[in-house]
Amino acid sequence: IVAAGGALYMVLFLYRHQTIVPPGSRYKLSTQVQIIFFVLITPLYVSVGPAVYITRIRAIDVDHFKKVVDFNISFSYFSTLLEYE
Repeated sequence: IVAAGGALYMVLFLYRHQTIVPPGSRYKLSTQVQIIFFVLITPLYVSVGPAVYITRIRAIDVDHFKKVVDFNISFSYFSTLLEYE
C-alpha cells in the first residue's frame, strides 16, 4: 500500500507540471497518457519491495532466536541477523 503511494506521487508531480505547459506545446501530455503512465508504473512500485524482501533477506530459523537468551545483545549481534547469503 505504501509503495503504491510512490506511483501516485509521480503522477501528481507529472500532473502539476503538465498544468504549466502551454496547450500547444509538444510536451503537453493528454489525460489518457497520464492515466496509462500511472497504470504502467504502479505494478513496478508495488512489486519492487516484495521482490527485494524475498530475494535478499534470508529467513531466520527458530534456533537462531534461541541464541538471543544466552547472548549479549548488542549491535554486532543484530547485524548478523541481516547478513545476506
